[in-house]
Amino acid sequence: MKKFLWLWLSALCFSCSSKQGGAAVEGLDAQASVSVDLVDYIEGGKENTVVLSELVDSLRYVPLQTPDELPIDVLLSVKMSSRYIFVLDRQQKLYRFDHQGRFLNLIGSRGEGPEEYINAIDFEVDEDKDAVYLFDIYRKKIKTYRMSGAFMEDIIVPDGVESIALLNDSCIIGYKPWYTSAEKADQCIIFNKLAEVSEVIPFKRKQDVGEVKADLFRMPDFTQISSTSRFRMPFEPIIYKIAEENKLVKEVEFEMGKYLLPIEVSMNNELYSKNLDASYIFELNASRNADFVYMNFFYHKKHYRVVYDVPQAKFYTVFVGRKPEGIKNDIDGGATFWPMWFDADKMIGALSVDALEESYADDKIEALYDQFKEYDNPVLQIASRSTINAKFR
Repeated sequence: MKKFLWLWLSALCFSCSSKQGGAAVEGLDAQASVSVDLVDYIEGGKENTVVLSELVDSLRYVPLQTPDELPIDVLLSVKMSSRYIFVLDRQQKLYRFDHQGRFLNLIGSRGEGPEEYINAIDFEVDEDKDAVYLFDIYRKKIKTYRMSGAFMEDIIVPDGVESIALLNDSCIIGYKPWYTSAEKADQCIIFNKLAEVSEVIPFKRKQDVGEVKADLFRMPDFTQISSTSRFRMPFEPIIYKIAEENKLVKEVEFEMGKYLLPIEVSMNNELYSKNLDASYIFELNASRNADFVYMNFFYHKKHYRVVYDVPQAKFYTVFVGRKPEGIKNDIDGGATFWPMWFDADKMIGALSVDALEESYADDKIEALYDQFKEYDNPVLQIASRSTINAKFR
């Protein structure tokens, strides 16, 4: 998934006066507060199960309703503000809905005009400023629009930055991957709307990368983790957290041993394809929410969905196979749930209307299908964080 670096470093940006520097981020050599032993999981054959009612108290469904001429393709990103739902799809259309899923408008449009974007990888929303910030990776610009869809301005991105997020009113933060720098080290760069850099936060130098070929279309992957202070670095099995005094520490580390995908394989599509049958864990995506870590990965060409209970140090196998399913929904007997996006206080999943039809368990689910079937679009499943059971906080 192509994601932005989220608003997790706001305390670092005291101002955006132009200055360079910054020592390597502290705390990276310390042991993570949570260790998830995927070697034990792969080799242990444990088959614990979990149901949705053990994680949340309620679940609601929101159909995304659009005109017939604006069908939604595969969802790439979903964000919610206090009043709206925003959706970016695979065709790179950015939609705005109200909280009932009623279509309001498109934001911007794809094209080569000065107010259009060519290749949008994700977006940010500032409802208070009536602004939507869309990163055009091709042009290396942030296209700024009003929520009505009207173009406002361009913001230039410093060289080498491949993922960005709005930090505050004056600052933007970007990620510059190791393979774009002579130092072979990842960097987080804070800059203003004039592309003036105010802070450079270097990570430790990548070791043993040599002449690793980095395919340009394998972009960095930042994933929001439950709150704005956690994130996962691309191509690393680690979730980081901003701790006291703005020190960066490891919060969750995935022990993968011989199953760790070598960096030269992960970064090169030809080698990647040749090794799909090898005993490596591919495409690990992980998110922590409360006391649980949600994991997606591939192993021997099978898709795994696994939940790790941190206090009990226990794995729950949700799914293994080729057509992924989610956690058994014993709340309303409907379709399974799997969190795909983590908002400020919500977990968001998505399913097709057909999947809802296939999950008939009672009259309530059938009524939902009858209500939603006229919309040939995904249906969002939304679990608010406030509904997470207190014992799991």
